[in-house]
Amino acid sequence: MATDMLRYTLLLVGCFLSISSASSQPARLNVSVQSGVIRNFQYEEYRDLSRYAFYPEVQIASQPFSIARGISLQGGLHWGAWDDGVSGLIHGGCTDVYSHSSHIAGARLYAISTHIPLVSLSLFSGLSWHFISGDRVRVRPDPYCILVELPAPYWGEYYPDRLKALEAGLRVAVPLRNRLAIIAEVQKYVHIPLEERNPHTKNRFVYKLGLSFGFF
Repeated sequence: MATDMLRYTLLLVGCFLSISSASSQPARLNVSVQSGVIRNFQYEEYRDLSRYAFYPEVQIASQPFSIARGISLQGGLHWGAWDDGVSGLIHGGCTDVYSHSSHIAGARLYAISTHIPLVSLSLFSGLSWHFISGDRVRVRPDPYCILVELPAPYWGEYYPDRLKALEAGLRVAVPLRNRLAIIAEVQKYVHIPLEERNPHTKNRFVYKLGLSFGFF
């Protein structure tokens, strides 16, 4: 899935570049294409498994509108996807291991400072829904530990799940010419409700870099 997402992301970048360069009028709609890494659901004890997955994301946002001197607001809808790529036989450890993938959809609100020259600095918050698929992979347990049975909702060869999360983060944008800007974001998920059965949903961060385009 990650390979397909990268291909589609590059295709969108090419289309947006050609369209955004066609006009220099103020944009009423902004589309951003970003990619980066997201904290997946792998446990800390499996040091040979990556705890971050490739994460591409597309967002459609409104034109910023001023609410006070030096402050503007901008709303947006976003969609992204990731896959941790875990498969095969995992050696060691004392718990079952699942391979996870997820689609993420949600909405954000940006508070943009207009006092800073040359760059655009924004704080944002939002709400997102995480549509998760999990597959249990084979584990050869460490002989010095007891295999711990997971709670019922996470026991089986396959399970679907859906989580909600609050988002908070920081965006830095560097405007270029023809409605184009380079953007970088760092954000944190706070899954709700906070459940003891989901220890791997804590401390989830996303780091992204991409381009933003203005339309119409």
